[in-house]
Amino acid sequence: MVDNCGFYCLSFQNEKRKTAMENRFKNLGVDAYIYEGVTFDDERIAGRDLTAITKRVWSFTYGHFDIIREFYFNSEKEYGIFCEDDIFIRNDFIEHLPKIIENFEKMNLDMLLLGYLTQYKIDKNNGNFYLKGPDVTKEHPFSYHNLPNFIWGAQMYLLSRKQAGELVHKYSPPYADLTLTNSSLNPFNSDWTITKEGNRALIYPLIAIEDGKTKYNDGGQQNFHDVCHKNNYVEGLFHE
Repeated sequence: MVDNCGFYCLSFQNEKRKTAMENRFKNLGVDAYIYEGVTFDDERIAGRDLTAITKRVWSFTYGHFDIIREFYFNSEKEYGIFCEDDIFIRNDFIEHLPKIIENFEKMNLDMLLLGYLTQYKIDKNNGNFYLKGPDVTKEHPFSYHNLPNFIWGAQMYLLSRKQAGELVHKYSPPYADLTLTNSSLNPFNSDWTITKEGNRALIYPLIAIEDGKTKYNDGGQQNFHDVCHKNNYVEGLFHE
């Protein structure tokens, strides 16, 4: 099953992060397509009256969709794993990936969130995170839960080929431009499009976590991301 899965990483013109991700993928023993991202002078962004925040959001969201398009149109593999470049990945990910894909198929999922932002342990007794698949076993220490709308982050996710195609066709231009005048549309943001569509779930514990190195101008955001990193990091488990 691993041979039927492609790996893709969005790394926006950052050689240090790109090199770090290349080393992490090498540690996993997989080849990954690393994409340099979308600049503000891209024709899908340039020439529009956008705020600085909106430009940034469109840039990384188009970046995500570009790697999804790469998988869908230029690969024959059935599954795609997509990630950002500021993450640590579990050293045993590939060991568990066949079972993850097997459970993905059993649950008939379209999208499985492998890396995201959470300050707290995901508990099946919390109704927001009801179980959608097999519970933890000694051999496979992961559980699969409902993915509520208030969970943010697209640090890493698994898509089926079918779902990748549906996302590409739904959110390709002019979708982003239409959101500027139609408030009923989902914002053009990976958190509202890629991770909130189809039959979706999240895995816990996380396969990928933020590396804790990104700095934010907003103190509240900085604290949130720092806590998410601290509470999910396990020394020796993640390749740094």
